[in-house]
Amino acid sequence: MPQNEKAIIRSLMDPAIPLDSIEIYDADYGTNKNSSMEGEPRDYKETKNVGTNFPYIEINNYVFNQDEILNFSIDYTGFLPKVSFKVFVKGKTFPSGAIPKDGDLASVFIRALNDTFKPIRNDYRITSVTSKGADSEGMYGAYTINGELFVPHLYDEVVVSYKGTSYNVLKEIARELKLGFASNDTATADEQTWISPRTDYREYILSIADHAWKDEQSFFDVFIDVYYNLNFVNINNQFSEDTNVDLALLTNLRITDTMGGETTEKQLTELTGQTSKILTNWPDYKGTPGFIHRYNVSNKSNQVSQAYGYKTYTQFFEQNSEQYWSIYVDPLNTEGAGGNKIILKGRTTKPGTPSEDYWKTQARHVWMGIQYTAPEGNAHEKYNYAKLWNDRNNVELEKITINIDLERGNFNLYRGERIPLILFVMNDIRHQTILNSPEQEQPDAMYPSMILDRFYSGYYMIAGMSFSYSQDSPISSMGMPTEENPRNPPGFIHKVYLTRREWPTPV
Repeated sequence: MPQNEKAIIRSLMDPAIPLDSIEIYDADYGTNKNSSMEGEPRDYKETKNVGTNFPYIEINNYVFNQDEILNFSIDYTGFLPKVSFKVFVKGKTFPSGAIPKDGDLASVFIRALNDTFKPIRNDYRITSVTSKGADSEGMYGAYTINGELFVPHLYDEVVVSYKGTSYNVLKEIARELKLGFASNDTATADEQTWISPRTDYREYILSIADHAWKDEQSFFDVFIDVYYNLNFVNINNQFSEDTNVDLALLTNLRITDTMGGETTEKQLTELTGQTSKILTNWPDYKGTPGFIHRYNVSNKSNQVSQAYGYKTYTQFFEQNSEQYWSIYVDPLNTEGAGGNKIILKGRTTKPGTPSEDYWKTQARHVWMGIQYTAPEGNAHEKYNYAKLWNDRNNVELEKITINIDLERGNFNLYRGERIPLILFVMNDIRHQTILNSPEQEQPDAMYPSMILDRFYSGYYMIAGMSFSYSQDSPISSMGMPTEENPRNPPGFIHKVYLTRREWPTPV
């Protein structure tokens, strides 16, 4: 079934940032002069290995070999994607000739096993380099390198102004920076003159998004993704009681999986290639990019409530009307969620006991200064209120998150996406006994059944992701550690951070 239309983040403008060229020796057909098989085709294709089984990383024309890359990660949870990796280099070529200097870039290439999906091809501005362990000649050293996605002119200080809505102005700024533009909305109701008084583009973009306004059923966030798109997202569109599931291609299927191999082989043979786009720990999904190897829960509810209160009052003086305003922001709840959900506003009490309402008086007050409203000034009438409205609703989504690990990378997923999570309990007899009705047969301890975890299963928004590689991958269906080889094989792990606003009452 198709996904809720207003939740789809569409690419509306393609990026045009030029990237450094990368080259790989052609050893596949023996055309590489250094190959002992020159002139003969090879069954094993090195070009399929690079970027697929390990990340391609190049700095100043130095390409790191697979055995030099100890670990690697791309984190795209903030405004800009960031990269961090550790390499061990034996010789002097890298430390003498290719060591990063001011303005140098790290070129990165990662791709899915299925060429249907666009690969991750980024240039990262190197922000720090540390080394240790080198000998007296500077060899045999371990280097830790960090960087952030390189967007030319993002840190240029500019004195500019644009007149229009936040939506149109951000789209124009994306065009100026040669970024793409993606959104799940089409317009905002906040026309004004947006001024950059000698701030850089990064700060200018964040300020515009902070003060963006459409209506009281919308709030916004902005970020740049790994495909160089400036995403301007109406976050509230990603939360509803709609239960449609969209379709996605199955990728990374392996016939030799220890579980589900027959199923995946059949899917490959029949070329069905489509399945419901879900994340699950259902065993038949093992070997697919939707299979969850493990998950953890992060709860920051108390920290958020302590810092922001349960309501936040926006206070400012409006110059035009010469009036003092104090307007409270009460975070949104999902429309249609009903009274059977936990809304993360105070403790949920036991049935039959009075509800606690102490949280209703825990408010915070934020002074926003003077607002110069148009037409006499340059700000739209919701300018100051929108700042607290967007901040307060976004931080509500940080209270509880589910952090899941997928093998390799699921190139179907994108940040901000609304997606169903379906979890099962398979090895907890006590839990299964509680969930079984009295008339049902009690579970057999030797053969536990699969019970749907109704508390964690449901729709979530992808709040962020990270993509990592390690010489000793913690999870892999390519093979299990043995006595002869106690380590997992090298591999990728895709971490996905999921959030939602309301939670079902525990069983």
